[in-house]
Amino acid sequence: MDIREVFARNLRKARNAQRLSQEALAHEAGVDRTYVSALERGVYNATIVMVAKLAKALGVEPSVLLQRQARPRNRKASSETGHGYAGSSRERAAPGRTRQVGLTQCEGRIIEAPQRLKLKMKSQENGRQRRHSD
Repeated sequence: MDIREVFARNLRKARNAQRLSQEALAHEAGVDRTYVSALERGVYNATIVMVAKLAKALGVEPSVLLQRQARPRNRKASSETGHGYAGSSRERAAPGRTRQVGLTQCEGRIIEAPQRLKLKMKSQENGRQRRHSD
């Protein structure tokens, strides 16, 4: 995440914490509402002077708006698990439930859509064969 995204996220969090609208914050900082909106979306780069104005209007230190958030320590990196963070869609789900579209549980295993389609086609084929043999 680059510094513009960090600033955008922190600006929105601080504004929401103060229960200010973008318009109210813009008025306090002496800027246009559309500029505050663009900063929160990461469209523009804010100058140091603008960071200071917005921080003053929010009642926080400028460093708060630029501070990166610490990542949670309980997640495993994708290199450790081979398939994303812990809690990903490949982790075991309750029987009959899936954690993400495209995955399903079959016989206690999580399987992906192409495999599920093959199983469905195979079961339909088996059903047709049974009907013809009766």
